Amino acid sequence: MHAFKVHKHGLTELHPGTSFNGELPKVNIVFIHGLGGHPQNTWSSEHAVSGDPADRRPSDQSTNSTTSPIRKDSTFNKFFKRSKTGAPLGLGDCSTSIAPSIMSSDTPDAVSPGDMSGNPFVTEPEAMHSPVFSPTKRKVFWPMDLLPRDFPTARIFTFGYDAKLVTMTTTGQRSKLNFTRHAHELLVTLNRELDDEVPIILCAHSLGGILSKRALWESSTDLNPHTKKLSKLTKVVMFFGTPHRGSSTAGWGEIGTNIVSMVKLDSAQHLVGSLNLNSEILDNIHSDFMKLLNRGMFYVHTFQEGKPINNYLGKIVEDFSSKIDDASPMQIHEVIDGHHRSMIRFSSSQDAGYRKVVSALKYYMNMLDQKHDIERRSIASTYSAKELPAKTYFSVPYERNFDFVGRQDCLEALDKFFAPGPKFTPFVALHGLGGIGKTQVAIELAHRWKQFSPGYSVFWVHATTTKSLNQGLEGILDQVGITHSADTNTHTAVEDWLRTKSNGPWLLIVDNVDDLSVLDENSGKKGFKLLSCIPKTDHGHVLFTSRYRNIATKITKDLIRIDAMSESEALDLLKTNMHGTWDDEQISDADALLKELSYIPLAIAQAAAYIHDREFTVADYLELYHESEENRSVLLEREISELSIDPEFETPKSVLKTSWMSIDRLKADGQAGPLATELLAVMSFLDRQDIPLFLLKEFRPKAGSLKLGDALGMLKSFSLVTENSKAKTLSMHRLVQLSMRKWLEEEGEVEKYCEDALSLVSESFPDGSFKTWDRCKALIVHADTVLEHTVETENHSARAKLQQNCANFQNGRGQYAAAEAKFAEVVKLRTQLFGADSIETLHAMDQLAWTLRNQAKNDEAISLAKKTLQMKESLLGAKSAETLITSHIVATITGDRGKHQDAAKIHQSNLEARKELLGLEHLDTLRSASNLSLELWELGKFVEAEDLARETLASRNRLLGEEHPDTLEIAGILGFILEIQGKYPEAMALKNDMLKLRERIYGEDHPDTADSCHDMGWILHQMGRYNDAAPYYQRSLDAKMRLLGDTHPKTLTTRCNYPVFYCDKGDYDLAEEKSKSLIATFKRVQGEMHPQTLDATGGLAVILRHLGKLEEAAKAARTSIDGRNVVLGPDHPWTLPPVSHWGYILTLQGKHAEGEEVIRTALAGLEKAMGPESSNVCTSLMFLSKNLVLQAKSTDDPKLDEADQLAVRCLEARKKLLGEQHPYTYKTLLQLSRVRWKRGREVEAVELCKKALGGMQRALGTEHEDVSLCDKELRNMELGLVEKGLVEVRVDEGGDGDTEGGAEEDDGEEGQGVEVVDI
Repeated sequence: MHAFKVHKHGLTELHPGTSFNGELPKVNIVFIHGLGGHPQNTWSSEHAVSGDPADRRPSDQSTNSTTSPIRKDSTFNKFFKRSKTGAPLGLGDCSTSIAPSIMSSDTPDAVSPGDMSGNPFVTEPEAMHSPVFSPTKRKVFWPMDLLPRDFPTARIFTFGYDAKLVTMTTTGQRSKLNFTRHAHELLVTLNRELDDEVPIILCAHSLGGILSKRALWESSTDLNPHTKKLSKLTKVVMFFGTPHRGSSTAGWGEIGTNIVSMVKLDSAQHLVGSLNLNSEILDNIHSDFMKLLNRGMFYVHTFQEGKPINNYLGKIVEDFSSKIDDASPMQIHEVIDGHHRSMIRFSSSQDAGYRKVVSALKYYMNMLDQKHDIERRSIASTYSAKELPAKTYFSVPYERNFDFVGRQDCLEALDKFFAPGPKFTPFVALHGLGGIGKTQVAIELAHRWKQFSPGYSVFWVHATTTKSLNQGLEGILDQVGITHSADTNTHTAVEDWLRTKSNGPWLLIVDNVDDLSVLDENSGKKGFKLLSCIPKTDHGHVLFTSRYRNIATKITKDLIRIDAMSESEALDLLKTNMHGTWDDEQISDADALLKELSYIPLAIAQAAAYIHDREFTVADYLELYHESEENRSVLLEREISELSIDPEFETPKSVLKTSWMSIDRLKADGQAGPLATELLAVMSFLDRQDIPLFLLKEFRPKAGSLKLGDALGMLKSFSLVTENSKAKTLSMHRLVQLSMRKWLEEEGEVEKYCEDALSLVSESFPDGSFKTWDRCKALIVHADTVLEHTVETENHSARAKLQQNCANFQNGRGQYAAAEAKFAEVVKLRTQLFGADSIETLHAMDQLAWTLRNQAKNDEAISLAKKTLQMKESLLGAKSAETLITSHIVATITGDRGKHQDAAKIHQSNLEARKELLGLEHLDTLRSASNLSLELWELGKFVEAEDLARETLASRNRLLGEEHPDTLEIAGILGFILEIQGKYPEAMALKNDMLKLRERIYGEDHPDTADSCHDMGWILHQMGRYNDAAPYYQRSLDAKMRLLGDTHPKTLTTRCNYPVFYCDKGDYDLAEEKSKSLIATFKRVQGEMHPQTLDATGGLAVILRHLGKLEEAAKAARTSIDGRNVVLGPDHPWTLPPVSHWGYILTLQGKHAEGEEVIRTALAGLEKAMGPESSNVCTSLMFLSKNLVLQAKSTDDPKLDEADQLAVRCLEARKKLLGEQHPYTYKTLLQLSRVRWKRGREVEAVELCKKALGGMQRALGTEHEDVSLCDKELRNMELGLVEKGLVEVRVDEGGDGDTEGGAEEDDGEEGQGVEVVDI
């Protein structure tokens, strides 16, 4: 036996490296471990005892487990699988108890845990003063046991620090890992302890590499000369599995989560909360380190992990992240054939990984002198001097205007703001009157940067609306080559690209910021906060343009006001735009015209275009201008008064004059003029942006494409409209549109063209069905604008048609409030047109009732639907197709109100009638089938419901396609039916496909997408994947609260899952609070006897039972049962689970016989209704097994035999139903261990309990109450084994020092180290 001291904190010398004549070592080699590591154990590998360490053969069953190797004939070998964290799973699980174990599982009678060979997740036992069994293997600490033989002249150290991410003290406080502090301690220690002139090689594992990088940067930049030693003497840095950068597939957060999972912390969330490990910090550390590397201060040698840690996590640090830089000549990278932990554990000098490390060290040992320092810096200098231009992007939707003149003062002001210097200006706002030329200046600036600053990327987005902004952001992603889809967070993706310094410098132009809410992160709810996708960085500039100074000042203090042109600039603009029609004899007329135009660029450009196109003189145009001078626009003056322009500024009104004059001349044109004028007139009553060309083609279809092209050409040449050729849309300047409407008012033609616009959009807008959504999306904003303008129209027919079609579309898109308002007006208009009892009016009443139902206004909806049904039955008969439509609505609302038996009867009757009347595959017939399957599910007739749902899904998929809302609806219903029967894999695949489809079709802000998020959360919850479920629940709840309100049934359904969720996670107090609040809401909104209210009450009983409040739990259970007996019936499958639970509560109250009888009755009913392996049946099996154990009087009591059989049956069912890694599966294993203990099979019981604890720790976290209870039971069982003499123990005062971070006690004497036992 020999002992060696390794200090847990600080530097430990492993080999002196001095020669016999006292010469200094040739090199200092320092080993630095990572998160959760230890200065000895991180670098140690288990090896057989016999032989010398350097000559030993690698063990065939090297393991960190304290359990015996697996027996091939193990009963439980078939359950050994991998969990989602990669840990051994099922009955093969092994765990380190929360309290130190007092027994080893190396017992002859122990149940073998499965092959733990090479398992990186099993925590090694902490050194402790307690009875333990003698070790049969020893550790090979290769930096001490092997490396000195290959490098006798190297002084070798290992550095340790508190590497626990979160250390729990006895008082429950958390001590947090601090990277900066530990890096500073590393720097100070190495500067103090290492020789002054001896080169240094740093060998760092995992996140220890980040400490090394931080320490090197601090050493190089610190003003204190005494701290320069580390950066001066370090010649090589060797990284072993260190993450250097995130990627698109594995960002810092994912890398951190993997590392946390590997070291078996209870929650990956600690990584951010306690470690503050975020991309900005780590990217900055890496950026600083790269500055040193690029200066040639040292070489870097990277060892990458060659194997995944397990099938789920894969490689902890992917190859992309573990390499410094693909192009850097200062780095060599190679692979070690091991996973993240085993890659630095070598048991023999013959290990391939060890040979690679030795070979690399020998290579660098010959490169430590001053000659190689010069050579290294020369290589780095040559590499850095290469001009490798980064790829740049130019995404500006406008070509350069070669007629641009003037505005030099404005461009120079922008140059001063954006010029390099001590004051960096990221944001500048350009503001001024509409039509003053802000956009033209921005276009010119963009093209100048492209020409004179080729190293910059230039991007452009329109901020007129949120929609246009998002389209611009998506355009940026397209430009830079980032693939995106419906589930991509466009804002975050753009922000990440812009913030990444390696993407190069950039200029972003945000045009037309005339509505501050478009850029408000807080959506107007708090103070203004600029969207994070427009970031402030030290390598990017943003230019905003806005008509309003008050908006500009909210964004930035750096403003440039753009005013009217100077006389010379205005003249140059007029000359340039008149082209060949200008001559110097017109100068005096030009001066007069420019004065009248107030030197406004828009007016000048319009006038010049007209003069040029008509080959007029300036005098001709000026004469025409004076003829309409008397007209002033009060409306336009009001618009200007809202611009917050300084009082002394004289607002120019000539834009309006010029617009009217241009319109007059446009109309006077004998060819294209009249049609162009009509087009402009109709467009003035539409939304001013993105007017589809297909809509304008339908305005005067007889004119033909040629005349339409000429008319649009005139509008563009007069600068009255602009075209987006890619989107095939036209847009108008706001002032032009307002000017046109004022012009029509003066002409007495407002009503005519307003009505023309209504007729045009009414005829063009589709019926709102799913297949027409693309066209509807293009027209809906124009329809709403027209409807605003035609409130007093007498064309009730056109207005009613447009309102109905728009409402159909908006109802389908989940915009229920807007749809309701439109449908209500349709009912009113059709009553006026056709009468109250006409089919048209009754159909509109149906649609209104359905929309009310979608908003959970069930009282209003059922009242209207029944009224409509009565009218249809009187007019058409009870079995007409129209009557059945209303009957279907009544049945659906009846089901919504919890009256499922009544609803099922109506749907069944409707289905039979529609089959006979319409046929088996008519869409209305399929709607009845769909809703009937849902009601059958509600009534517990699962097999019948599944068959009907599958048939309906097949028909809809064939007739409508998989993306149709009706197809998605029945797919969702089928998912519920599969789930309740425990068919989780199929249900989850179906729900996941539905979510992806809905995200793509509807987007994030749609109730159906929120429903799919809820469904994904619930199925993951059911499968025990709580951390995966939580984001889906939250996403669903946030969307439903935003879209539907807090009392909508869909919102309440998601809220209903939260108490169950918190209960399953062990947070019973929070679960109770949420449950009681929810029940109060249910009673108020749905009523005390609504099934959801009764379901929530039954859930409360479960929570109260966990809290030990048995009387309250029994009362809540009986309330739920009594209500279900009335609403659903005593034999309903959803009545029986709370009955079974009530029986278990009776059991816990000591009423064993009564509880047994209740549970058996419920179990029999559940087996009959749901089959022998459903989740509710399994729960009742557990309840009955626990009941029988409590009743057993002796080890041979027959009740224990039945309890054992029930537990085994439940275990097999849950493994099949939920998977071996599910918390409920582990809880069943715990129950089986209790039964085996009670039957006298103690050793087997202990093994089962340990495996249950291991699985529960990984699935639930170490702080879960069920884990604590399981741990306590395991302690008691192990003590019982000792007391019964079933195990032999001896006291070892040392321990093998195998634990990561546990080899040296924190409260031990100074210098106390690890005792290594060598037998």
